[in-house]
Amino acid sequence: MNLNTVLIGGSTGAIAQALIDKHVSDGWTVITVGRQSPTSAHHCQAELTDPQSVSVVAEWLQHHNHLPDRVIACMGILHTEQHGPEKMLSQLSTAWLEQSMSINLHSHIHLAQAVNTVMSRRKPVTWASLSAKVGSIADNGLGGWHSYRMTKAALNMFIHNLSIEWQRKNSQNCAIAIHPGTTDSALSVPFQAHIANGKLYTATTTADRLISVFDNLPDDASGEFFNWDGSRLPW
Repeated sequence: MNLNTVLIGGSTGAIAQALIDKHVSDGWTVITVGRQSPTSAHHCQAELTDPQSVSVVAEWLQHHNHLPDRVIACMGILHTEQHGPEKMLSQLSTAWLEQSMSINLHSHIHLAQAVNTVMSRRKPVTWASLSAKVGSIADNGLGGWHSYRMTKAALNMFIHNLSIEWQRKNSQNCAIAIHPGTTDSALSVPFQAHIANGKLYTATTTADRLISVFDNLPDDASGEFFNWDGSRLPW
């Protein structure tokens, strides 16, 4: 088994694709999970918002003896053609909040539950969920974007809980949330006109920065919320 295996969840987005390319170039074995057709040589096609995906992904990991050293969960949604971030309370709908929760939180839970089935007390795992700075309650001075903020805040709580449980299995396990920075991707396209010059980053730049954060995590990193530059963000 390759000693450097990374699992990328939600593998079709711009950041995920850049992370795949970077890990491959660095010599890692890359395995991927997502709803789309294969994005790597080792791919499990599964809809991670569906609870049934837990058994599908778990069986795939077990069958192929995949025990990742690193997991990066890239699943997330901010808008669709029909729905944008809410600016006012009157725009908040239960249906859109539930869809946002399904993708921004449930998919991460299901992937973690699948990985949990193959974890070993002898081999540590580093988990990172792509979160968002706007999910920080302490940092929120503008309001708005109700669904996105709430679901990312919920994701952050899940990561903090996950870190505690997984460190009981192996004290070297690590689970973090990380804000990748504003990246040139489908998620940010509707808002790019309002982004200051020099503050919109290519997916490749974002991937390089994220991997630098992973490679330089301090011993007390687990359960923390990091910015793309390695600094810590408030919950």
